[in-house]
Amino acid sequence: MPAIANYVQEISLSRAQVKAETDIKTKIMKVLMWGYKMPNGGLQRQYADSIVQNLSVLESVFAEIKDKNLNAEEIKAAFDRLGIVKGLGAGGISINSKLFYFFNVSFEGHKCLILDRVVAEKLNLFDDFAGTEWKPVPECYLNYLNRMDELAGENNVSPEQLELFLFGYQA
Repeated sequence: MPAIANYVQEISLSRAQVKAETDIKTKIMKVLMWGYKMPNGGLQRQYADSIVQNLSVLESVFAEIKDKNLNAEEIKAAFDRLGIVKGLGAGGISINSKLFYFFNVSFEGHKCLILDRVVAEKLNLFDDFAGTEWKPVPECYLNYLNRMDELAGENNVSPEQLELFLFGYQA
């Protein structure tokens, strides 16, 4: 019998591993595990329970929108469908942006990026993002994607690299 000391208590899950997952339900669960690992912050239990109970709804939504560029009408429809799941829909963008990002969704030509509390706080520290009080809410999301594309082009980096920089920036 193996010694308890050899038991691995931590599982590592990279962005690349989540992106590479092809099974939609498994990918949704990996997004949650990746995005809400402790000690960085946990997903409120009520939201986690609702997501798990509604995996078939989420599977249906993401089967339709993965790898697609959505127009304004399609974006609204996706948020409306997600809205039946507690913690998703028009109420917030943190979980949705992670799901949109990992399912390679674009909004009006802008590849979706993660906009959570950590990234939003960092946006407010830089003059390049001045003029908006950035918050992880749907009302800011398309503006965020637009601005990230602009700044990425100006600085010859990808929007994803810029988002990763913001997430890891220590003020």
